[in-house]
Amino acid sequence: MKQFKLENGLTLVVVPKNNQGNVTVSVSVGVGHNNETVETLGLCALYESVLLKQAFGIQAMYGGTITTFITDTEVGMLEQVFDEMAKLIVCPNLDQELVDVAAADIVRHTKDMAPLVRRQLKLLYKHTAYANDKIVWDTRSYINSVQGFKTKNLQKHHDRYYVGKNLVLEVSGGGIDCEEVLELADLYFGSIPAGKKNPAPKHFYTGGFAQIPAEQMQMLLFGWDVSDLSNVSEANVMMHMLRGRLERSFSGTDVAFGVKIAGYYGRRSLQISVQTQNTPLNQCIDVVTENVKRLKGTLASDRRLESSRNLAMAEKLFLFERPIEGAYEIGWQILGRGDMYSVQERISSTWKVTARDVQEIAQHIFARKLTLVAAANEPLYDYEDVCNKM
Repeated sequence: MKQFKLENGLTLVVVPKNNQGNVTVSVSVGVGHNNETVETLGLCALYESVLLKQAFGIQAMYGGTITTFITDTEVGMLEQVFDEMAKLIVCPNLDQELVDVAAADIVRHTKDMAPLVRRQLKLLYKHTAYANDKIVWDTRSYINSVQGFKTKNLQKHHDRYYVGKNLVLEVSGGGIDCEEVLELADLYFGSIPAGKKNPAPKHFYTGGFAQIPAEQMQMLLFGWDVSDLSNVSEANVMMHMLRGRLERSFSGTDVAFGVKIAGYYGRRSLQISVQTQNTPLNQCIDVVTENVKRLKGTLASDRRLESSRNLAMAEKLFLFERPIEGAYEIGWQILGRGDMYSVQERISSTWKVTARDVQEIAQHIFARKLTLVAAANEPLYDYEDVCNKM
């Protein structure tokens, strides 16, 4: 992996690979939904939608503090892709008719998704874990806001955030010539004004409890803030160990569960999800809290530790083998942290994680305030009782 800096502050990352397959090109912008205010609610989504309506074969990934546009091509078509991507980033079409069409699509999608319990629970989790008194989000307010934007609003957004110091251009794949890529980057993106880097919003985590009615399927989402976590390797190993223990604990039931890092880039939480139709939710809470308590209180066996470390290393490698996720992670690391960590160093440090390290990181994370949201049609334990069980 090689990094370059253009004169306008744009960061270029080139990741040569041994394979001779397609080349991935992405542009990450340091702005997302967390930068919105009452006056700009929904503006990021609208701007992204407008851009994608004038681009063929380009995908987008959204986050609280970052947006990534990505596509792939053959090495011989690299300049053409740079040209197309530059038109999108440097001088997009922000005509009002196109803005209105994109707004109508967002409104239709919002109305379609609003009744879905899973969607409601995800929003409930976000607004419980990261409560923001400055913005009261609801479907009607969001729709009204999106419908009210004009070309001038999108142009102001573009001029503020789509600047050199707030952009990361990443190219990865086989057969890449670094010098050629650098020349193309300067040719097509060097004219962008330098501007200012948009600082990633400071983390604010509130935690707490919230509940909505369920339909047939009942769900739980547990969360703990890990936005400022530095010992990531230990946490990755601990999460794989927790997955294995929950799998054994829920064996023979209809419970589907997950353990992952959730939330927006720059605001991350360790999240445990539970979904069931027949198993009582309080029984599920008992299983989760018992396993959390076990992680905090006992040392893992050598065999369990080894398998968890292997899974954590494989997951890290797999992340950067997936072009979209890898590009998104690189963009966040540079725009959010200021630099990109070494993947090999992170993998090496994972191998050195001990059972004591896992226990200590579990004690550190699970001592933090809990977020618990539920889609339930049955009485649940009190929030304080759940916290005390761990």
